[in-house]
Amino acid sequence: MIPIKIISTFETSINLTYLIISIISVMITYRTAKPTDAEQLLITRRLTVLHNKNGAYSQVILHAWAPIITEETIAAEEKALENPDRVTIVAEDRNKMVGLCTIDLSKGLLQQCYVLPHYNGKGIARELVRQVETIAKDHRLSLLKLSSSLIALDFYKKQGYQQLNSYLYDLDNGFQMPCVMMEKYL
Repeated sequence: MIPIKIISTFETSINLTYLIISIISVMITYRTAKPTDAEQLLITRRLTVLHNKNGAYSQVILHAWAPIITEETIAAEEKALENPDRVTIVAEDRNKMVGLCTIDLSKGLLQQCYVLPHYNGKGIARELVRQVETIAKDHRLSLLKLSSSLIALDFYKKQGYQQLNSYLYDLDNGFQMPCVMMEKYL
């Protein structure tokens, strides 16, 4: 005889509701950033860096890496977004920016990739990197390089990037942070 579990209508309703909430709780869309996104890009990057719980860097280094946002930094980001050789893809959850990834096509360099901590583990960073790699291929780049933080090193390895060398990256405010140069043939 096969045991049969009787599920109440209430329990089924709760399970179905949970499934629906799980499916629609994250509805990520991707698009190319515009100069008007500059401030939100900076905020997303800063929040991602400062809320990191990895422990690879001290709070002093994290704050030096993600300095306070000013009118000058917003203007500089707006100008960078106008550069046709620099493409930034943003990830949004219901029109709220939750991640970003930037490639410099003239240098074959993946410059940055950040996803808000609450959205980690949902495949957003992987999709952002996939999209910039596609852009690189569309521009006939066969090699993409990047400077990885210690925080993101394992992530990039999982995306097929090879570790080249470790070095100290000079932050604008006199601090240095350990980083790793990586590359991937596309």
